[in-house]
Amino acid sequence: MKRSEVVAFVKLILERRFPDTLEKQKIETGTEHKLNFACPVCGDSQKKIGKKRGNLYLDTKHYKCFNDGCMAYMSLAEFVSKMSRRFSVLMPTFILEEDTAVKIKRVDNQLVRFLTSDTSKLIRITDVINRFSLRRLDLVEDDSPALAFIRGRDLDKIPDYGDFLYTDGMHSRIYIFNFDRKSGKILGLATRSLQANVDRKYIIKSYTELSSMFVQKNIERSLIEDANFLNNYFNILNVDFSKPILLAEGQFDSMLIENCIATSGVSKAKSILTNLGSKAGTRIIFDRDKAGKTQMMSLIKQGYSIFLWNKALDTIKKSHPDSDSLIALQQVKDINDLFSYLVKKDPAITISDFSKFINGYFSETVLDMVYL
Repeated sequence: MKRSEVVAFVKLILERRFPDTLEKQKIETGTEHKLNFACPVCGDSQKKIGKKRGNLYLDTKHYKCFNDGCMAYMSLAEFVSKMSRRFSVLMPTFILEEDTAVKIKRVDNQLVRFLTSDTSKLIRITDVINRFSLRRLDLVEDDSPALAFIRGRDLDKIPDYGDFLYTDGMHSRIYIFNFDRKSGKILGLATRSLQANVDRKYIIKSYTELSSMFVQKNIERSLIEDANFLNNYFNILNVDFSKPILLAEGQFDSMLIENCIATSGVSKAKSILTNLGSKAGTRIIFDRDKAGKTQMMSLIKQGYSIFLWNKALDTIKKSHPDSDSLIALQQVKDINDLFSYLVKKDPAITISDFSKFINGYFSETVLDMVYL
């Protein structure tokens, strides 16, 4: 293993991780057996860009981060494997030649474990679509009840919404796929019934349930278990971990904001937060109800950044002070409601515009709870 090859690999990873911060792309190479750089796992310090708490020890072939919020520790082989997958970089030859025999240690982080696993045997979204004769909602007839529902909630304003949303021949429900857009591999799906008198409008199908339909064999149980866990978090395989990640409640809500994951309810948020790493890189935007506000109050006390609903709505009130607008604004309970409200005021608003607006009202300051 040549030191220069390792330095070149780390440099490429840092450029991918911190594309807009040259200081964080620098590597301290003064010590013969150690490379020191900003930790690409957690992003290192958000306040002092010069901090370099990631350490790669070339003599023992281990990586260690000394950031209290991260404390990542792994072998060189694990570090290279994880970073290669995370930033879509080819596995370097120094690992392929020298470390192919190294067994990557099974870690407790389900997300990291899944991303570093062989997922080639997982079911593809096309397998399910063909099996059940599903159709993309952006390609169905205009008189489709399913399409009418999507348009009624302004979800058709989402670019490529048809990638995730499908319907069946009866147009009686909407299929929401949780999958990796790059590979087509699926974690599971949810269905939203359009019938008025049903006990459960939303039903989530786990990977185990899908696997039984396709009679899958010779697939590791641990991989299925991790897929089942991650299926609780819609869009988790498509977010950019180098940017702030937003956590919302509903799948539709998350589709309206860039780089957002849906937790399918506030109770499931805690389980994924530890998987996502740095608190500074995670933003919480739950519904504007008692459960959502209670959970956000708890999380801001733990150091997470939360969405200040009342502060955002106060800004909107100043632009639309008439009584009808104020009454309509009071009915806003979640992200989808807020987007629809703004679309009615300005039909030209885009998802990018909406995301920029949303991202302007987060805070990790406990005293800002008054704006919830």
